[in-house]
Amino acid sequence: MVGDERQDQGPRVEEPVYEVIGAGRLNPEAAGDDSDLPRGPGAARVLLGHALGEIARSVRSGRFWLQSAAMLLASLGTALLVLMVVNGGAVPPDAARGGCILTAAILVVVSCVLALTWARRPGMAEAIREHPAAGPFLYWAVACARGAVFAVLAALFLLALAYTTKSSPAVAGVAAALVFLEVLVFAAVGAGTLWWFSKTTSRVVAWSAAFLLLAGNVLAVAALLPTVRTTERVLVAVNIERDDSGRLVSWQCLPELRGFTEVDHTERIVWIAASNPLVLFGLLAAGSGAEDDALVWLPGEMQNAADGSQVPCVEGQERDRTAMELPLAAVGIALQMSMGGLFLAGGSRAAGNKSASGG
Repeated sequence: MVGDERQDQGPRVEEPVYEVIGAGRLNPEAAGDDSDLPRGPGAARVLLGHALGEIARSVRSGRFWLQSAAMLLASLGTALLVLMVVNGGAVPPDAARGGCILTAAILVVVSCVLALTWARRPGMAEAIREHPAAGPFLYWAVACARGAVFAVLAALFLLALAYTTKSSPAVAGVAAALVFLEVLVFAAVGAGTLWWFSKTTSRVVAWSAAFLLLAGNVLAVAALLPTVRTTERVLVAVNIERDDSGRLVSWQCLPELRGFTEVDHTERIVWIAASNPLVLFGLLAAGSGAEDDALVWLPGEMQNAADGSQVPCVEGQERDRTAMELPLAAVGIALQMSMGGLFLAGGSRAAGNKSASGG
């Protein structure tokens, strides 16, 4: 008892206190990753390197390859199904060639949707997404990196399909290039709207812009068509020349009156539809030398509409082979790039204002 009393009365030895290393972090596994991300000048470049490294790791995963194979095969299956529906359930004799071209066109549309989704959901680590240097250009670059890989896979798939069906390999090259172009544009729309507007508003604006490019432009031309229809005086046309596709390329007019007819001045509105990805595919694929009736017909009719040459000798206007033609493909690409650049610039400005205000 005496020993016990002495022990109680003696000086107390304080127990050691252990401090948890990394306290305050929600995700201990991300501690090393966050410490590797600089905060000063050059942070955006290092951040992009980390993000692209994550994309490279995801590309090497089996899940990415399964998803890509599923999208490629689904595009082919959809193309064959469309051909069968159009032909009343029967397989057309030229199904192989038509299927290859239609698959390429579907992949162009698929790339638009994928790019918009990749830009809004980049799949980066939280430390990268929440970094002060993160912004719309980072999200856009990451989506474009994914799109570049998908464009290469689409090109290889279409080349194999063209070889199997004995179709023109030029279509595969055009489709792959257009896939990457659409990724650039739609990723810019997705990334820009994400940083420019609130969460709900950005979703509505992004998908509305996608609808405008994928279908709204063509619907707008159809809706505006009655507004450009007028009754015009038409003279007698002679020395009419046509190209290989049957399109009128030159004519001369006599002073005799042929009559009055309704004329659609499509040259005033057809440029709106040139920004449609499917229209762009048709215009570029026809210029690649692919010998297909559909690919030859569409650009010819579009150019006729752009030049207003469906009816010759309207108000005595003559035309020769040296007449300037509206470059529809260039106009369409310019319209798409302008829309993507507008959203990306707006998102970048909004991100800069948010960073400057400390929000």
